[in-house]
This record gives sequence, C-alpha cells and structure tokens, in this order.
Amino acid sequence: MSLLILPICRILGIPFLIFSHNIEYTRFKSMGKVWWPLMKMLESFAYKTADKVLFISEEDRQFAIKNIRLMEDKCLNMPYGTSVNQFPMDIAESRRKVYQSHQLSDDTLSLFYFGPMDYAPNQKGLENLLYQVLPEVRKTNKKVHLFLAGKNIQNKELNYIQQSDDITWLGFVDDLDLYIKGTDVMLNPIWIGGGVKIKLMESLSLGATAISYRSGSFGINIKTLEDKITIIEDEDSKAFAQKIIETPISDKKKTPKAFYDYHHWEKITDRTLTQLSLLQISS
Repeated sequence: MSLLILPICRILGIPFLIFSHNIEYTRFKSMGKVWWPLMKMLESFAYKTADKVLFISEEDRQFAIKNIRLMEDKCLNMPYGTSVNQFPMDIAESRRKVYQSHQLSDDTLSLFYFGPMDYAPNQKGLENLLYQVLPEVRKTNKKVHLFLAGKNIQNKELNYIQQSDDITWLGFVDDLDLYIKGTDVMLNPIWIGGGVKIKLMESLSLGATAISYRSGSFGINIKTLEDKITIIEDEDSKAFAQKIIETPISDKKKTPKAFYDYHHWEKITDRTLTQLSLLQISS
C-alpha cells in the first residue's frame, strides 16, 4: 500500500507515517515462507520512504535501525495498548464461576492458553504445551488443569486432549474474559512470528498472571509488571514447566498501576503526539 500512498502524500504535501505492528519479513521468514526476501525489499522501501515509522515494540525499533538501516530519529516507539485502565474487581467471582462450571477443586492450579490454532505460531505453542511442557508437570504431584480455547484445532491434538483428564478444549467461547480472569495463569508459549502478542497484552490488562517465552513477550514493558509475568528463554520447555510447578495457588496479585500508566491507549496517544510535535517531519 505504501507504493500507492507515498505519491499521494507527496503530491498533497502531507507527512507519510507508518505504524508498524510487525517486522513482517522476519515473521514470514520464521514461518518458512520462501518469498520472505521479496517482503523484505518492499518493507525496507516503505520504511525508508516514510517520514516517520512508529514501531509497536522497542525490540522492533532497534531491529529496524540495525538491520534495515533506518535513521534513529526516523523511528519512534508506539507500543500496543489496552482500553482497560485498572485491575478488574471481579477476579475472585470469575474464578468461582469457572471452577464451579468445570467442577474443579480449589487446590487445582488452572492454566489458560487461547488463540486460532490454524495460525502457525499458535499451533507450535500448542504442541509445545501438550507434548513437552505438560508431561514435565505431570511428573510431579502438582494438580493442574489446562483450558484451551480457539478454533481450527488439528485432529491429532484434539484426540490427545479428549484422552486427557487434565485438559479441557473449550473451542470458541463467547466470554473469553471470564477465563482470562477466572484461571490462575495465562500461558504464552510463543517464540516464532513477530510483533506484539495482543492476547498477552489483553490478558495482563485483565489481571492475568502470565508465563511467556521471551520472544512472545516483545512489545510488553515487563519492567512495569513486577512478578505478574515470568519470562522463560525460547523453547526451554523444562523451565516453562518448572515455573508452572512452582506457581502457588493463591489470590492473584494486582497488576501494577505502572503497567496501565504505560500501556493505556490514552497515555500512549499523549506520549506519541508529544514526540511527533517535537520532531521535524518533512513533506
């Protein structure tokens, strides 16, 4: 689209800005798409001809400066945000509803993973959970129950789930927030793909405590979250499982105010407008 927008902006004399949600060519490369070099050419051209590029994560911004060779003053950090501005007050009630609905005992640690399972990063994450992480947890006496939600799950994984007493496949759920707030830990076993994992952002804003692989946490300001998120090195299934084993069953700690101050959309908009007003945008 930049090939169309660029000449129009130049003719009208208005700035050409790009809000980048991913470094797309790296996402397609990690997914094994053979045409990723073409995407790199087009993406590099778009970024270099734009007046300013707003990156959704600091990791992407630094990557573009180093690997696409963009000028640092052209690149701004505009993180993905949330419309939720405070820790929800119905966490305990949501947990009660989930546990009663599925007849879980209070001494069970509930886990939640969700997303469209026909998307390669989510599918890989599901396989990692089912065949590597969960078997490690089962070796202990830790009582856990894994809830899975989404669509288009593979028959192999569905058959595995149906034979497991400690896993529930919910399919598509109308009230996703209930399970985000009503389970003890949100799992984000993602390490391929790019950009911000929106489901992680939304879950954290709704009070979830999360365990995530490092690449899956890009775009989240983890410094604002204290112990609400644990970062595990990519594909370290044993460390991921160990953290689940070590997680106590207790009332969720509140998501820090610093997280909402950084990631709430109004705060992001104010910061971005301030940055743009201080920069010289050529047209």
